[in-house]
Amino acid sequence: MGPTATYPTRTMSTRHQVIVVQARNGGKRMRVNKVIRTTFPVRKGMQYMDAKKLKEPIGFLDPTRICQTQHTVQLSPQLEQLKDKTPEEIAEYKKGLHKQKLINVAQYIGRAFLHFQNKRVVLAAYNFNDHYIGLIIYPKHCTVTVLDPLDYSHDSYKQFLTILQYAYKYYKFKGGEQIRSREKLLVHTYWPCHKQPRGTVLSGYYACEFLRVNGRYRVNPEDLPREEQQTSFDNTAIKNIQRDLYHFIHRECCHVEGKFFDKEGALATSDKYKNLRECSNAMP
Repeated sequence: MGPTATYPTRTMSTRHQVIVVQARNGGKRMRVNKVIRTTFPVRKGMQYMDAKKLKEPIGFLDPTRICQTQHTVQLSPQLEQLKDKTPEEIAEYKKGLHKQKLINVAQYIGRAFLHFQNKRVVLAAYNFNDHYIGLIIYPKHCTVTVLDPLDYSHDSYKQFLTILQYAYKYYKFKGGEQIRSREKLLVHTYWPCHKQPRGTVLSGYYACEFLRVNGRYRVNPEDLPREEQQTSFDNTAIKNIQRDLYHFIHRECCHVEGKFFDKEGALATSDKYKNLRECSNAMP
């Protein structure tokens, strides 16, 4: 397959932009110039519940089925299948394994497109280099909008865009519904971010803040509140996140009674960490 067709955001019609904003906010209309891209991936779970409650025609791809590790290959030298193989044979084995993984991901997405033919849009959160990229996909209209708060060059995740093209070909081959027919998906990149200036890495803090605010509702998703349209991040919010992380690390990782305490690690075996692992004082 040839290179992915890529078009700047400004080529989208006003209606397309409004649909993008609606999709990213559980169907709720917003002014286009107030679109907030940064937390799209981490709000995906909340959007799923909103879409379900509001019966919005939105489909969701499983992030664990499309992430970078699902279509890349990393082999350990100690792997049983590599024993007594020449470098050329190892390279050929890796090539075949990689091809099969690409096919598996493309088929999953293509079948999801077919399954979601009754939906207006398909949303996806793609994990790339420990960073989430949001994608808004319109199989019927042959378009994809990429929402990336770090503004990676699309060449960096070109392999996944190629997988989307294969999935789209599968969708067409199987007779998927099309309002507009094209040979390849059109990919819109570099959507401007309202909350995160280019070159900054605030998206991680926004993700943590989202979890802080909404974590208490995880038992009953029906109680999830409507998200606030916060457009800035102050020192108090950052300190709250740092405090929560500190509490979690101390209580669950460093303390002897924590769920993730390593009973065979240095914290457990060294006397110099005794006060830390047995400390019961309240943290500030």
